[in-house]
Amino acid sequence: MAAQITSFYLPPEAPPPEPVYWIWKVQDNGEGPDDPPDFGSALAGVPGARAFAFCKLGDARAMAPSIRGNVQVRPPDLP
Repeated sequence: MAAQITSFYLPPEAPPPEPVYWIWKVQDNGEGPDDPPDFGSALAGVPGARAFAFCKLGDARAMAPSIRGNVQVRPPDLP
């Protein structure tokens, strides 16, 4: 995912010069109690061209089990 996030409690890192996009990856592994934990990567602040390349091609950044929350991937027409 890539997004322009305008407000953080504490930014995860110093952002690059404007415009800043934050990129990260998530993996939804199901909702049941027997399903494995969801996975996610750390946020990274990047310029717009890098965000476009990330969305088009992805990257090899590591993902790990989510320590907070639950990833829910939904179709774009759901609220």
